[in-house]
Amino acid sequence: MSDYEAASRLYIEQSDKELYDSLKQEQLFSGEKVQNKDLFLLAIAYGFEFGKPTPLKNPKAGYIFEHYFKSDDIPLLYALAYFHTNDVQIFGDNNQVMRIAEEYANGGIKILSEEVKSSQYGEYSKILEQKINKKADSINIYI
Repeated sequence: MSDYEAASRLYIEQSDKELYDSLKQEQLFSGEKVQNKDLFLLAIAYGFEFGKPTPLKNPKAGYIFEHYFKSDDIPLLYALAYFHTNDVQIFGDNNQVMRIAEEYANGGIKILSEEVKSSQYGEYSKILEQKINKKADSINIYI
């Protein structure tokens, strides 16, 4: 198996599959437009925001294939990996980039799930919008 094949599938903890599935029941994440990779990217963002990269424990479950990421998603994963390692050598190691993404998603999914559960059904989209606006204001980005 080549290095690329080994990293072509991204994993979550088997026990977290239930968290991802329950998020898909939330109004914001339901429907055909939201894919598994979108939830995975949001979990990565939460893991990053809260500084929670958490190595995966067994058993692991394959969750998404790398090729589901859009071309503008990949640079974000590489930027995250560079931030995490502070080493330009990471740009040559796709497997490690994907493992780092898995770790941030692993830490973030629990936080995201807890926030969604603590809000009323359908209200999380407003909460998320407020968080994004607050973060954008703090770094002088206006949306």
